[in-house]
Amino acid sequence: MSFLARRITTTTTPRLLTSRTFSASARRDIAKVTLVGNLAATPEVKATSTGREIIEYAVASSDGPRENRHTSWFRVATFAEEGPRRDYLTSLPKG
Repeated sequence: MSFLARRITTTTTPRLLTSRTFSASARRDIAKVTLVGNLAATPEVKATSTGREIIEYAVASSDGPRENRHTSWFRVATFAEEGPRRDYLTSLPKG
């Protein structure tokens, strides 16, 4: 290993361990996740104890080769107000 490579490794490693190594982006209050898969059942509108309505549904996402496929299931609750977005979600068929 060259002198320069040793110097970079020994001087930068301690700083990297103390800093945020997961991401260099700024912290945000909201996390965004995109799920790609199939609906396990038709979405249902349910009321909470406070009277607010939510839409609940499950999404199945598969990965891996065909002979060794693994399916992950995600239960989702959406707080969609009255309007076209809510109408679209509730009209989606299973599959």
